[in-house]
Amino acid sequence: MAIAWSGSLDFTVERSGKSLMGSAVSGEGLVNVYQGSGKVLLAPVG
Repeated sequence: MAIAWSGSLDFTVERSGKSLMGSAVSGEGLVNVYQGSGKVLLAPVG
């Protein structure tokens, strides 16, 4: 889980698959996408 990121990064949320059915089958509906140069701080999720 991302807890902080550089202001220089563009952040969007996108579907993980090309189709809604593909997303449902993979078990992943949405993914976070970061573009640009900078840092992303991650925290483990357990």
